Amino acid sequence: MSIGWQYGFLGFVYLSGITGLVVIPARRRREAYAVFMFQNMLAWLLGLVVVEAGWLVYPVRELAKSSSTSFVFEYLCYPVVAVYYNLYYPEKSSAAVKLGWCALFAASITIPEYLIETHTNLVKYTGWKWYWTTISISFH
Repeated sequence: MSIGWQYGFLGFVYLSGITGLVVIPARRRREAYAVFMFQNMLAWLLGLVVVEAGWLVYPVRELAKSSSTSFVFEYLCYPVVAVYYNLYYPEKSSAAVKLGWCALFAASITIPEYLIETHTNLVKYTGWKWYWTTISISFH
């Protein structure tokens, strides 16, 4: 896969993430932005640990000279998904529905990451496995 296509894909992810933030209902934006910033911090911390330990590599990334992590994932994609997870969490539902919501959240990050890892050069697992993503997302 060409490098240009991968940067185009990153551009699409940026556009999707920014759109996800813009369309948040006005009455929920304060809550959403608090979740966004908190998840930025958690994703940044875990992302740095994983990359610095050599378990995961981002061969094609933005800001390559300043960080070894993927800016779009750690600072935009994951936090936006976490915002929607929190805003629409089914608080008044059964335990089974809540557990399903948690599983959906983990899958919404793990499945695309695994597909990107197997079909692009944007992320490569060196000591990491897809189930570690699921586990780490579940604890956020």
